[in-house]
Amino acid sequence: MKRLGILLLALMLLASSIALADTYTVDEVLPSIAGYTDEELTTLLEAITTEQGIRDAARAEDEAAAKAEEEATILEEEDYIERPTVQRGDKGDEAKAVQEKLIELGFLAGAADGDFGAKSEAAVKLFQKANGLEETGIADSMTQHIMYSARAVTKEDYDNMPIATGDGWEITKEYYYNTNWYNYYIFILKNTSGYNADISVNVYFYDAEDNLVGVANGSKSACENGYSTYWGFSNDVEFDHATYEITMSEETWYKDGGQSSIELTSNIVGKKVILSAKNIGKEVVQFVEYNVLFLNEKGEVVSTGWGYLTDDDSELKPGATEMREESSSKPFTEVKVYALGRIPH
Repeated sequence: MKRLGILLLALMLLASSIALADTYTVDEVLPSIAGYTDEELTTLLEAITTEQGIRDAARAEDEAAAKAEEEATILEEEDYIERPTVQRGDKGDEAKAVQEKLIELGFLAGAADGDFGAKSEAAVKLFQKANGLEETGIADSMTQHIMYSARAVTKEDYDNMPIATGDGWEITKEYYYNTNWYNYYIFILKNTSGYNADISVNVYFYDAEDNLVGVANGSKSACENGYSTYWGFSNDVEFDHATYEITMSEETWYKDGGQSSIELTSNIVGKKVILSAKNIGKEVVQFVEYNVLFLNEKGEVVSTGWGYLTDDDSELKPGATEMREESSSKPFTEVKVYALGRIPH
């Protein structure tokens, strides 16, 4: 049994190591390993592990060198100005200036007060993440140079950056969210197909050892081209990660406009958010469903909300406005709202 374990481990490590060179297949490697003694296998394991460590270190060194080269290039730019570092605990005009820029770029909510606290630090970290910088939360000279440059990625741009793409769709955000009863996987899907779409999704939940621990599915109609929809899936068993399958087909029952006809606004008031949906189109929009995500300063989901923004006829008529409110028992700094309606032929 011990030898079998050593044999299998050696095979996996050797196969993964050799795969980097793209020279041999597992079938070619297996016979040679099978002939090794326990002592030889142990020596082989040590050698493979060392070689993998060397390769990992070399890869990390290459990445660090590329980053250093990029930073050196930035430092040589003609408009580069050495700025004083601003970090948590700092107060004054320099801290206020950085706060104002973070607010302008959408990473910080509220007013600039010159007191650089936890929220400002979290905003800097998110800015750094969005702009490919080391996430220190410290607004050093390099960070500020990017922040004040024309190439700075805004919060809106960052929110719309795809983290996965497929045939006619993009995933722009994904979240893992747990409650006392369920564990949730949420993502935001943008329709890039060029047509109004029916979308179906299958989700598979896995534990840390890649064992399947749950499945879920859902579908939505009238997902308008160029617009995003909210997708949330729950599992009663705790999971480590999730994968999905997405299929799309052209919508034939509903017209375009189920999303573009809706002017959606939100206003945070204390522990709640007031939602407003106005039909700015010329046709009745039916079954306007909304989803709300309450996010903390780290961009993590702390609570959700759901409902309909329609009148007693389940409609949002042209020119009409419907309002609702949702609240969160946990502190939040930002809300994201998504809505989907339908205009029948």
